[in-house]
Amino acid sequence: MEIRTILVLLALCLVSSLAFGQEKNLALGPGQSLTANANEVIRKPLIQQQSQEEMYNYYIAPQIAVGGGYSVLITISNPSPTPVAGLTFNLWNQDGQRWDVHYRIIRERYQYGDSLSAIFNPGVIFSHGHLRVLITDQSAIPLVGSAAVLIPKGKDGKDTLSIQIEYLLANPATGSIIAQAAVLPVAPSTSIKFHANRYADSNQNIFRTGIAIANSVGNGAISVNCTVFSGDGVPLESAIINLAPVGQTAKFVEEMFPSLPVDWTGGLVQCTAPKPVSGMTLEFTLNQNGVSVFSTGTTF
Repeated sequence: MEIRTILVLLALCLVSSLAFGQEKNLALGPGQSLTANANEVIRKPLIQQQSQEEMYNYYIAPQIAVGGGYSVLITISNPSPTPVAGLTFNLWNQDGQRWDVHYRIIRERYQYGDSLSAIFNPGVIFSHGHLRVLITDQSAIPLVGSAAVLIPKGKDGKDTLSIQIEYLLANPATGSIIAQAAVLPVAPSTSIKFHANRYADSNQNIFRTGIAIANSVGNGAISVNCTVFSGDGVPLESAIINLAPVGQTAKFVEEMFPSLPVDWTGGLVQCTAPKPVSGMTLEFTLNQNGVSVFSTGTTF
């Protein structure tokens, strides 16, 4: 059963158990701008890392899920002594196509109207201030993709801003939040490792681990090679995950490795790619009452 199907079932299970402006050019730096064309933004300006890497650090949020009761809340904090501008988000669906999302910028004591775009810049974040961006969709089923994040650098080369990606699940009938989890954007790497679970405990809680992997800007289509190990460190099975240019996928471990021994309860999964990708783990638990909960984790 795919992660997207589980997201739908999780939303249904939990429920049953209970104009800010228009799309416009956004300044990136001297002589550079983001246009309304996502392909231009990603495949031209962002690829030119020699000119931009001195100004921005590049990260990926490997999983963005909205609709079906899900929403994403991005919290942006500025711990530096000066205001910061230029933070930019670019979103794609799982096929690597431009993904227009409904978003709302929330500042202290003020909320802007909803906007629809695959590219957005929340504007200036004041010194020691913060703002939030809420991403939503009215779809009855979850829509899934990823987001690239450009964070302006300080003089020391470090991030000037702190970004947190929070996943929320609400009861569609009441709007009440019934589950949430948070993760930080991930720096792309050619190596991804994570611990995975697949077992039931003495209380009949069933634990399953999935992985969301997103391709980086400018890579083109790539194949990610993954191997799962036993608890004793013995390699058990290998698999290939194919990613479209700036595409994304999310799978449970048993989907990645269909020939896993039935007595396998957990172990290391190691993935390598010819070019940098980003990943995050997705933890699902089904309890004895048939109610599911979820959390997120990081790779290493």
